[in-house]
Amino acid sequence: VTWPDSPVAPRANAMGTGSSKPSRSAKPAAPTPVMLNVYDLGTSNAVRALNRILRDLGSGAFHVGVEVGNHEWSYGHCGIFSSPPRSCMGHSFSEAVPMGMTEISERDIFKLVRVLEKDWPGSRYDIIQRNCCQFSNDLCVK
Repeated sequence: VTWPDSPVAPRANAMGTGSSKPSRSAKPAAPTPVMLNVYDLGTSNAVRALNRILRDLGSGAFHVGVEVGNHEWSYGHCGIFSSPPRSCMGHSFSEAVPMGMTEISERDIFKLVRVLEKDWPGSRYDIIQRNCCQFSNDLCVK
């Protein structure tokens, strides 16, 4: 998926189009949109203003989460966490970037997150090399 104009674009496709699909339920789920929700890091007006400038340079201070159905999944110092879509506490929602559709059931998405928890503990968080952007890419690919 190519992300025009997005400063935090991971190299991902919609969930379930990668090689590590969870097992599907007996009854396929209805197609569900997968969105990458982009936030300005923190809630400061100064960060929002800075991001508007840095975005044109392909940079900025962002937080991201993957929205599927009624859940948004992200990663931080505490490990993988869920929040209501577009409402991640401590950050200011900026935009939603469509990643495609998935037919993975809600139940299988929860199973997938449980599997990912082993590879994404909070103790391995690194603000540059292992953060919410890399986690969101991994979740979308799988």
